Amino acid sequence: MTTNNVELAVVSTGARSEGWTAEAMALASLAHTIEGYRFASETDAVLARHEGDEGLALFPSVDELIESGVELHALASALNNGLTGEAFADCLRNLDVDTLNGALANFAEAAELHATHPDPVDRAMHLWGECGCCEGNA
Repeated sequence: MTTNNVELAVVSTGARSEGWTAEAMALASLAHTIEGYRFASETDAVLARHEGDEGLALFPSVDELIESGVELHALASALNNGLTGEAFADCLRNLDVDTLNGALANFAEAAELHATHPDPVDRAMHLWGECGCCEGNA
């Protein structure tokens, strides 16, 4: 339990832990999340580790995604909230990066809204600014 608290403190303060900055730790966490969706099956992921990922990966590596301008936070959030690797690969092929980043942000926002307002009527009321959580914001 103490280790988790130390790691949380390191991430939240930006302190270095054995050479890691908060940004590097966050990037490693995002890369790990995204990598989990990069292959259609565990078999493909294992084969890619041993034979190279040519033709096995659904979408490019995290480094290539960074170079192309994909927003990793939004991508990881969308993948964790139901976007499949296949669907992301299709979007990556058919959309420019700005449109893709907007769609990923929209996906993440919709997932957050669904988590806070699971009932469709409550979600609609929230979007109109007429739910309980909006009263203090008016």
